[in-house]
Amino acid sequence: MDKIKHITEYDNTNFWDANPQFCIISPFDELHKLKNIDSSKAAWCILLFCETSDKSIFAQFPEDKRKEELSYYYPDMPWNDDIIKRCLEKYPFIAMSAAARSLKEEEDILMRRAVFLRDEYDRAIQERNIALTEKLEKMLKNNGALYDNLEKAMEKFAVEKAKATLRGGRVESLTEQGLL
Repeated sequence: MDKIKHITEYDNTNFWDANPQFCIISPFDELHKLKNIDSSKAAWCILLFCETSDKSIFAQFPEDKRKEELSYYYPDMPWNDDIIKRCLEKYPFIAMSAAARSLKEEEDILMRRAVFLRDEYDRAIQERNIALTEKLEKMLKNNGALYDNLEKAMEKFAVEKAKATLRGGRVESLTEQGLL
């Protein structure tokens, strides 16, 4: 079950109007009260930054690129603000299921690892460091097992999503799913 509403309408919907429950959950309550920033846009950036790839195209990017891309939507996004950082840390535990968090963590780790291996491999080649090149090639050989873990997380997430039910065990209506 989706805990967030109007995720596709972030460009013209006030986050707090669409998701009023966040106004009372710490640290989002603090974000909502901030006057020196557009807190609705900041909250949308947090959501789009944290969500899984089925909800946010930004999930396909490494974290630094995600921030860069989201800054086109909200150029003044204060990524280093303490409240923003706490919201980024807490969002997955407030709005995402365990399977979604697991999937997102696997995706993020694999992206960071891929960037690291690429950069280190390029450096090792440039420096003609054979020992480091061999270590990195061994690490690259382990990719299959890591992607198997990602696939398992994706399967768990898909199963959970398929079983999504509402109170009383009922299934979401087409209206609730946003299809009508």
